[in-house]
Order: sequence, then structure tokens, then C-alpha cells
Amino acid sequence: MNMISTGVKSRQLLSVTSETSAFLRSLFGLLNLPNGWYFGKGRAPGIQQVVIAALIGDLMRLAGVEKREVFPCEDGGILVSGYHKEDTIEVFCAPNNIFRFSLERNDEDIEYLEGLTLSAVTDKIRRYSWRKDKSYGSSTLNTTVEKKGDTKASLSRTPQTMGSRSSVHLVLSG
Repeated sequence: MNMISTGVKSRQLLSVTSETSAFLRSLFGLLNLPNGWYFGKGRAPGIQQVVIAALIGDLMRLAGVEKREVFPCEDGGILVSGYHKEDTIEVFCAPNNIFRFSLERNDEDIEYLEGLTLSAVTDKIRRYSWRKDKSYGSSTLNTTVEKKGDTKASLSRTPQTMGSRSSVHLVLSG
């Protein structure tokens, strides 16, 4: 069993909006990509990349982005993009769990970093939060992914209120 943990504080409990629903449908749909989906090349991302991309997308939502999108990458990685007014934040989640972060404002690079850990990426997203309250409050979001059939998966989230400190835990079992 693999466990990924990162400190994320949240005052907002999970609310499933139409944007969140569309984001998760697109994200989990990437698991159904066939081998060779990109001009005879390309492979579908694994469940671990999808779960990490879900975490990144949720962090972006908590930071105040207005819209999120996901894009498959030829190597099985996932690009998660978030938009807030003139800002675009992107995180590339590589299959080897190394991340790339970029922030653009009006199509100009503000910051671009490669070779980041998940912890470093979460710090960057929080740093560029568009929310006035950057503490994200005090709740925990437990995320469980359950594989169904050969290539489909579903996401189950259970918010739980905690004390003064909280974190997001992803438990991946193969």
C-alpha cells in the first residue's frame, strides 16, 4: 500500500459543483484511454496519477480557481490546469511522481519550476492562492479510489471535521 500525505487545511467541506463533477468525469475518463491514443503512441495514466491529479485539482479549487481542466500526456502523465481571471496555473503530474509547476498571468510566465515533489507543488499552489483566507481552515478530506472492472474507477470523498491541524491523505492500493 502506498500512502501520500500532504498538509492541506480547509475550511470548505467538499461541495460537488457542476464544475467539480465535470472535472472529475474528465479526469477519471483518462483511465479509459487505449494504448496508442496519440497517433499510435501514448498510454493511459495509471490510477495513482489520476488520484494525485484529483488532489492537485482539489487544491486548486481550494485556492480559488474558477475552472479546472485535465489533459493526458503521451507518457501517461496528466496536466492539471486551473484558471482564475487572467491567471493560469498548471501542474504536470509525471508517472514517476515528479512535478512541473507553472503560473502565467495574461500569457506571460510568472513562475516555472521543474523537478518538484508533491509537497513543493502544494506549497506553490497555496502561495498563489486567490482566496483572502489562505489558511484553508481546519478540516480533513479523505479520498478513496476504488477500481471497478478493468479500466474504470470511482472517487469517493468523505470530509471529516478535525481539530486545529488537518491533512489530505491518499491511500493507494494496487
